[in-house]
Amino acid sequence: MHKLAENRWFPLAGLMLTMAAGALWQTMGGRMGWRPLALALSPVIARVGANKRPFPRTPFDGWIVVLLATAVLGVFTAYSGALALQKLQIILAAILIFYAQAAVSRKDIWRVTALWGAVGAGVAAYALATQNWTAFPAEFGLLNRFGLWWMGVRPYFRVRFLHPNAAGGLIAMIFPLQIVFWRRAWRRRNQERLLVTGGLIGFTLFGLLMTSSRGAWVALAAGLGCWAAWQTSRRLEQRLHQPRRRIFAVLLLILTIVGVSGLMGLSAFAGMNETASRLALMGQAVDLAQDFAITGSGLATFPALYAQYMEVAPVFVVQYSNFYLDLLLELGWPGLVAMAAILTGSFLLLMLPPPSRHSGNRRRGQTAVDMRWAVFVGLVVLVLQGLFDDHLFGGTGTPFLLVWPGLAVFVSGKRRRKARPFRHFWLGHWQRMQLAWGQQLRSARIALVIVAVVGVALGAALSGRSLFSQWQADLGALAMAQVELPGWPTGEWDDGRQADELTPAMERFEQSLRWSPTNRTALHRLGLIAMLNREYETAVAYLEAARQQDETHRGITKSLAYSYIWAGTPEKAMALLPAIPEAGRELRIYTDWWQAYGRSDLADQAEKALSLIHNQSQDE
Repeated sequence: MHKLAENRWFPLAGLMLTMAAGALWQTMGGRMGWRPLALALSPVIARVGANKRPFPRTPFDGWIVVLLATAVLGVFTAYSGALALQKLQIILAAILIFYAQAAVSRKDIWRVTALWGAVGAGVAAYALATQNWTAFPAEFGLLNRFGLWWMGVRPYFRVRFLHPNAAGGLIAMIFPLQIVFWRRAWRRRNQERLLVTGGLIGFTLFGLLMTSSRGAWVALAAGLGCWAAWQTSRRLEQRLHQPRRRIFAVLLLILTIVGVSGLMGLSAFAGMNETASRLALMGQAVDLAQDFAITGSGLATFPALYAQYMEVAPVFVVQYSNFYLDLLLELGWPGLVAMAAILTGSFLLLMLPPPSRHSGNRRRGQTAVDMRWAVFVGLVVLVLQGLFDDHLFGGTGTPFLLVWPGLAVFVSGKRRRKARPFRHFWLGHWQRMQLAWGQQLRSARIALVIVAVVGVALGAALSGRSLFSQWQADLGALAMAQVELPGWPTGEWDDGRQADELTPAMERFEQSLRWSPTNRTALHRLGLIAMLNREYETAVAYLEAARQQDETHRGITKSLAYSYIWAGTPEKAMALLPAIPEAGRELRIYTDWWQAYGRSDLADQAEKALSLIHNQSQDE
């Protein structure tokens, strides 16, 4: 066991095993259970058996602890423990990949580059094997025709579908590493590797093109623009007799201006409606996150929560909002702060001077510099695309969640090498564990202190009675979701049979209003419970009060409009229904739905509302 752990290939093998475990967890959709964990932990067990530390020390250990703790807590707060456990498995795989990457020796930097370059091509191949060009057509007709033809001839794989935006984002983040490997082959004048790497890059770029992910293209262009600006500033330094960093700042400013202009043109090309819809979705995600401001909603909850309480529809609508808002909703503020700290720390590590131990090996040193910039570009892509998409936490790219922070630790060489042996781990000797994990515990304490400070700031913002009110509203919202959402999506509207089970949640909301009568979450949810009990006058009272707190909340607006209709005052709903484009279609369905449940009076109200909508459209 000791000889195995000392083998130079062992860290690389460990990285590949953890990557394989993450791929199995993600692509098999939970059908593998916890079995891939044995594959992921095998390198850790081998290191412990060789009397070595199971994980290397990194600057992010404390934040990793916070992230994992919030994810574990998210299993208990989620409405579906089974779905939450599946997501926890993938997050655990992401953490293991992070440590496996950080454990690799920098002497193998070109092997790591080649490995991730192959992964990029693999993601492109996976996207081409699973993408549906009927549901997600390409932007250009020729590409879409090719995609439709390819769908007709390719074999069928029973694996998870990879969304085009997720595939595009992952390819864009990995692509700079392929450039590094190509540059290494170019410097060595290795014709065979140049051909292989060139083909790999061409195939990967074709996969990126077929995804039609404009966000990935723009983010990759921004990252590569930063790289090009730095290389150009080095060439201009001697000619202009100016400090290199000043030239770089000027070039970066020019790049930013050009980039903003390009984004404006891209928005016009994409259509303002699409841009507006993305911004509206993010605004609604912020509203939804406010319902769980203290606790978080739990893992794998966004799609159901958004459909149920924003769209007020029992069907799937959208998978994610954006990277940061999904973290905020599902993990709460501690999870978002931890991830932000890890990303910020990764940029800081890349800005530190590179280690000088490769100065005697010029080629390896140049590869290390190129690798550092490639990781920087990948982080830029991650941060920018995360503003509009979420393929690393809410999508199928979750195993890659911590890959780029792990690469930042790897290329910067910022991990502690001189550590005491990790002895008798399996016996649980507390004193020896403290010696081995002392640095991690100190890092965790620092991270927890920062999270506590953020929590205190959040408490100060909510202050006093509002804090207790929001706490009760959070718990009530969690309890309500755990009653209404198991088995989602049902495809059928709630017939009110579960109303009695919502009594504990209703008591939480009422207690919340005793602390703060204007709590939007409590008012909104009490209105929804009153609708389930067919008490529409009561529902109107609660929802009107909730809308006074937030007039842009889509779920409140739609529920209030329907409450007006069922309460016999459809005229009041006419001012609200323009914000609900699906209202006409749903009201036609409601006429038959209410008849089936023996409520012809409510079916008549739906008919009246439909006639008012028809008259309003004719007047316009």
